[in-house]
Amino acid sequence: MKKEFIAKVIREGIVDTKKYRYTAHLVNGSDEQYTEIRRLPLADLDTTAAMKPWEVVWTDHTDD
Repeated sequence: MKKEFIAKVIREGIVDTKKYRYTAHLVNGSDEQYTEIRRLPLADLDTTAAMKPWEVVWTDHTDD
């Protein structure tokens, strides 16, 4: 993913492309907070498939 697109998703919260919906989430881990970007095919919106976990495609979380 390009840095510009990552920044756009984080800034706007939700971004739709031709194939996917991307969303930004702040995750509260046991000892830190980090950001994830998740996606779901647009065809799956408003279906039961949207209830399954979305694919995580980017995170700023690092395991030390």
